[in-house]
Amino acid sequence: MIAKIGAIVGGQKFQSFITILIVLNAIALGLETNKDIMRVIGPELIFFDQLVLSIFTIEIFVKLINERTSFFKNGWNIFDFITVVGSITDVLVTNLQVKQKFSRIFYYQIMLEFALLILDQ
Repeated sequence: MIAKIGAIVGGQKFQSFITILIVLNAIALGLETNKDIMRVIGPELIFFDQLVLSIFTIEIFVKLINERTSFFKNGWNIFDFITVVGSITDVLVTNLQVKQKFSRIFYYQIMLEFALLILDQ
C-alpha cells in the first residue's frame, strides 16, 4: 500500500500538481502582505496556506515512509523537509501567541537541530 502511494507521490502528475501548488501558495503569501487584501479575503488566504501546508506535510510524510533513510540523500527532499518543518513551526508558534523574539529563536533552533540531524546521516 505504501509503495503504491509512494509511486503516486513520486509520479510526474503529482509532482506537477505540487509545483502548481507552490506557485499558487507563493502568490497567496504575497497577497497576505497587503493589509487591504487581508481585510477582504484574509481568512480565505490563511485557510489556503494551511491547506497547502497540509498537502506538503502529507507528501513529505509519505516520501519519508516510502524512501526511509534514502529520503535524506536527495538535496531537494532535504530542502522540502526543512521548509515544511519551518512552516509547521511558524504556524504552531503563531497560533500559540508566543512573543516574536522567542519565536524566531525557537525557529532557528529547530532549523539548526534538523540541519545537524541531516548532516549526521
